[in-house]
Amino acid sequence: MDKTVSASRLLKEIEKLLLTQLPQAELIESRRQAKSGPATVDLWIKAKIAGSTKIFLCEVRSKGEPKYLFNAIGQLSLAARQFPRSYPVVVVPSLSREGRRVLREAEMGFITLDGETCLKFDAVFIERSHKSQPQAGSQAVRSLLEASVPKRKGHFLNFPFTPKASRVVRAFLQEPDKSWTMRALAEKADVALRLALRVINTLDEKGYVKKERGATRLLKLKELLEAWAVEYRFLKVNEVRGFYCMARDFTEFGGLLRGLPPALKDNYCLTMYGGAALVAPYLRFNANYLFVRGDLDEWAQALDARPVVSGPNLFLAGPFDESAFSGRREIQGIQVASNIQLYLDLYNLNDRAREQAEVLYKRIAPAKS
Repeated sequence: MDKTVSASRLLKEIEKLLLTQLPQAELIESRRQAKSGPATVDLWIKAKIAGSTKIFLCEVRSKGEPKYLFNAIGQLSLAARQFPRSYPVVVVPSLSREGRRVLREAEMGFITLDGETCLKFDAVFIERSHKSQPQAGSQAVRSLLEASVPKRKGHFLNFPFTPKASRVVRAFLQEPDKSWTMRALAEKADVALRLALRVINTLDEKGYVKKERGATRLLKLKELLEAWAVEYRFLKVNEVRGFYCMARDFTEFGGLLRGLPPALKDNYCLTMYGGAALVAPYLRFNANYLFVRGDLDEWAQALDARPVVSGPNLFLAGPFDESAFSGRREIQGIQVASNIQLYLDLYNLNDRAREQAEVLYKRIAPAKS
């Protein structure tokens, strides 16, 4: 089954599923994979209910445990900032007790395929807790969900941009003028020889590299970087949660980073706008983004931040792969992501961020710009 078609059918069935839960709902407009500010939501629905118009922002997840829901909550929180009167809804096959608690605390609606519903907005209050009767139409959704919804971070990326394979791509991009033997490339990328060979063959078929006797060299730096960036979505491939940090500005936030205890100083790197500002200042910004190793809540505590469902100014990300830390450097006492990682993270955030990414590209390959 074609995955694009499957995803389209899945979201159409979810649209029907949501509307059947609402009293006398009339569909006005729906959009799939809709961009809302810096976020993209699986489904954007405008409907008329009891004479008034409401926008629903929907995210679909394959599991109802908290670690699978936090990314959806962050995604919906960002999207809701563009539509102040919108209502976020998460659709899952079923919810664990902890998952249900997380969604209630985030004040987000949910629909499960095994019969649970919780929708609270304006004068509407719909709650169904019995699981004995599955939702009407839920079987069609369930049959499509497995193949159509990303289940783990990074898994919707196509080869060779999947987490481990992308390490080989990154090695080419970090040293674009180098000719690589397969063994040296595999060692640099910390992957098996078999995987390195598969990536090389794929890149060769697409014309990004040239295989020579005993070595391979990069041919098209910008084209390969853009091909990766087009697929990569910071908020989708990483485990991202939003927090509110008490630091009043970037200068004060930088002080927090410099003051981290030694055990934490080697386990983060600043990305997005803040990282770019330390490399090639271009845009004003009011939110900071960090890749971190370890528990996100412990990092939030160390940075004087608290979890919020609206208005976050700090985003902590468990990276899609350890290679997100590759090439980081210290600038003004702060660990900053590599220019390649900054480019990837900024590219699809919004139009202004893409402009910043292009400014950074000159630092990646000045001779090839």
